[in-house]
Amino acid sequence: MTSGIFFVEFSVGPNNVGGGLAVIAEGDINGGDATYLYRGYIDVYGNQAKAVIEVSHYRGPLNSVFGPLKKFTLELNGFSDGHAFDIQGAITGTTSPIIHIVGRKVSPLYERKD
Repeated sequence: MTSGIFFVEFSVGPNNVGGGLAVIAEGDINGGDATYLYRGYIDVYGNQAKAVIEVSHYRGPLNSVFGPLKKFTLELNGFSDGHAFDIQGAITGTTSPIIHIVGRKVSPLYERKD
């Protein structure tokens, strides 16, 4: 997975949708939206992707796509070409509902030039 800033869109069914930004650096994920933070990792082998993402509420209403949850961890699998990914999975320890996440790189990371 190339490092960069990714726009992510996620959905649990047709009506529970959201979006945010994720910074991916050497497979580590840090990002968020207006009410939740995302932290975890994504590993890519060939075009296969596996990710574990901890989602935690930091402000505002409890309005995750899964409902009013304060903190949860996602286990996800899917595909990546290094510049985009398409993964799905569920909250750790469950099999449903399924979350679908699509991310695409919108910018490289800033590099200081001294």
